[in-house]
Amino acid sequence: MTLQPTTLPCTTGFFSRYYNTFERITLVSLAILVFGLFVSTALCSLAFALLIPPCLFFSWKDLQSHKFKSIAMPSWFLVGLACAGILATSLNHADINGPFEAVFKTKYFVYGALAVAPLKALFNNWSDSRTRTMLLCLVVGLAISNTYGLLHLAFGLDPLGIHNVPAYGRNYGATDCMRHAHSCLYALVVLTGYYYIKSPISKSIKGLLIFAIILTIIGLISSGTRGATGAALISVPIMFWKHKHFFRTAFVGGILAVALIILCARTEMATGLFRSIGPERANIWMLAIKAIEEKPLLGHGVRQFEAQGKRLVATHGQWIETPSGKVVGLAHAHNIVLQFWADTGIIGLSIFIGWLWAMWRAARFNELFSALNLSFIFAFCSAGMFQYVFDTQGALCIMTVTAAFVAQAQLESNDKSDFAGAE
Repeated sequence: MTLQPTTLPCTTGFFSRYYNTFERITLVSLAILVFGLFVSTALCSLAFALLIPPCLFFSWKDLQSHKFKSIAMPSWFLVGLACAGILATSLNHADINGPFEAVFKTKYFVYGALAVAPLKALFNNWSDSRTRTMLLCLVVGLAISNTYGLLHLAFGLDPLGIHNVPAYGRNYGATDCMRHAHSCLYALVVLTGYYYIKSPISKSIKGLLIFAIILTIIGLISSGTRGATGAALISVPIMFWKHKHFFRTAFVGGILAVALIILCARTEMATGLFRSIGPERANIWMLAIKAIEEKPLLGHGVRQFEAQGKRLVATHGQWIETPSGKVVGLAHAHNIVLQFWADTGIIGLSIFIGWLWAMWRAARFNELFSALNLSFIFAFCSAGMFQYVFDTQGALCIMTVTAAFVAQAQLESNDKSDFAGAE
């Protein structure tokens, strides 16, 4: 995968005056997001706020230049997913505490649709210096997060008061173990793909890439998060199944799997390898299915499964009795398929699956780029089988990376019909 400068349509007037300004805002915002993924949810929110003006500016510019042909097919699906969430929430507003807050949570899907345009403009002027800047932000954020988490793990140190629970043999990073692990997962997939697909790579960038990959592996394994590590073991080999590096990657993956099992087998890590493999998770999935049965078409509204938790338990009880008599962990459905279905109905789930299909279709023009794209899709989908991955950091990371894939695909593909969407 190479980022080649491409001639943009001539811009005049307002767009010509502010083009460079909004491009720089996009670059700074991405740097903040890359750093904030590992360090602070607040920084991710700041990056999101800073990215909104460039998203609107460049999307409007594309519409002015190319009308609706400039809107990529994956973007249409994301807009549809946001509409499905808004519709489901509106129809259930009487039963929702804070319907406007629930509707506002669809903002990440709208952002994912709009982010293609500014990223496409940014890639037109991409350079090795910008790559080094992003890698430095990533490496510094990873190093801070890993160091803080490992000090907390080894010595119980938490000088900033970030963690309100003991380490339990897990690296919580500078946020928490789930956010830290999933950020490491997504970074690992993208960095590994860039390392093998981008050619040639300067020595300085190559060194940063290798160091960053090592840090992501350390963070992933030390977090003891089975879902994220399992997703890495699934998604990274997919990237190389037709590549000469497949067996080398599979060998490294086997070592990581053994390391994870050894780490999770430690008795001080809650219940070790088999934590959560019990009635609690099965009960949550059962309650999600019951919620789907109640409103299968349009669902209960955005992120309303957890709000319905107490009522669902009182109505349907436990599928498998627990010693405490309670269902623990109802913060979400612990499965993105069940979550989307319960929240937005079969309509929203179908649109989500359509978006995944459109993402895969977008990169068909290039076999290596398509493999990286597919690997990333498998990464967050397989991790999402046991965890909700569209929280603030996860949603911003997933939407930004997938938008970057579509933007680069639009620049490189010779078959523009793959991205034309609707005339």
